Amino acid sequence: MFVDLSGYTALTDIHGSYTAFKTIEVFQEIALKSLVGKTVIRERIGDELLITSPEPTDLLTTVLKLRRIAEQTSEFLKIKASLHYGELLVSNDKLFGAALNLASRIISIAKSSQIVTSQDFVDLLPKSEKVLFEKIDSCKFKNVGESIAIFKLRDSYFTNDSMNVVDPVCKMILISNNEMLEQEHLGNRYFFCSQKCEKLFVQNPYLFINVSQDL
Repeated sequence: MFVDLSGYTALTDIHGSYTAFKTIEVFQEIALKSLVGKTVIRERIGDELLITSPEPTDLLTTVLKLRRIAEQTSEFLKIKASLHYGELLVSNDKLFGAALNLASRIISIAKSSQIVTSQDFVDLLPKSEKVLFEKIDSCKFKNVGESIAIFKLRDSYFTNDSMNVVDPVCKMILISNNEMLEQEHLGNRYFFCSQKCEKLFVQNPYLFINVSQDL
């Protein structure tokens, strides 16, 4: 499994390297708290974690827990993840193999908060967990001969009980409270973590919002 932070580049550009570094520290702490069964963190590559387990259900439970904790953490970022199952080779504590390469390509399809998987992974899950996923596409990837069926965790699986919002500029998750800065644009309200983000939004809101969703 690869787990990536959504909006990490935007956060780094707006708030600088120190905030980005602290965000990575929080990411690793959340990931450690989320590990289930035989699941382990094998490597960090920038803002991406490689996590493995011999048990598909443990891996799924881990990423669901990680996503929940991430989206309940103020001034953090949403995650996205890809899951695949296959044989891995280990040399000098490094992982190699086609399964690893495919998992790293699948995550490029995931949108913010999405958990996407290959059919190989879904096929190994018990029936009670298979139904959590729906097929979204069949994709061709570089250096992979056949099209790969891609599934995503159903949107209905999660409910937003925490009433979180996301800063449209730096992409930080904000826990709703009375102290957040806010602006109205085209009838929609946007919330900000700081005056810096609010000012950038006011100067040019169309850099940070999907216009088609607001018209």
